[in-house]
Amino acid sequence: GLDGSLTFEEGSVLDYIGNEAFCEVQITGDLIIPDSVTYIGYASFAGMWWETGNTITYEDEDGNEVTEDEYLVLKGRLDGKLVLGSSVEYIGDDAFHGQPFSGDLVIPDSVTEIGYDAFNGQAWDGETYDDEGNARGGLVFFLLLFF
Repeated sequence: GLDGSLTFEEGSVLDYIGNEAFCEVQITGDLIIPDSVTYIGYASFAGMWWETGNTITYEDEDGNEVTEDEYLVLKGRLDGKLVLGSSVEYIGDDAFHGQPFSGDLVIPDSVTEIGYDAFNGQAWDGETYDDEGNARGGLVFFLLLFF
């Protein structure tokens, strides 16, 4: 694991963080996404989960029976703050799934799409803010607002 923060150097030109780029990496400090990044892919910073070998069956919203592989979800260790750069437009499905972090979450005005379960399993004690600094409440309000 990474015992500490993950940051990118000042002036970074990185604009794309691909699918599962840091998936299951145990970051224990802060995660600072540079302003140059516009795309955060599927499960880029997701916590850890493993297939159990079992299946689960449930009904979807249309009443259809669905059977899927069962996964054991373990929380990540990102216990610092998460800072999204000011140019992020897309946050993919499961991008931060299962990663706890502390502090406030600011969703930049540049974000046009947040994928399915992008922040599922989050447990942070801060507020959610828009780019103007307006408090949007904690996690429950955030989930209602964006999902």
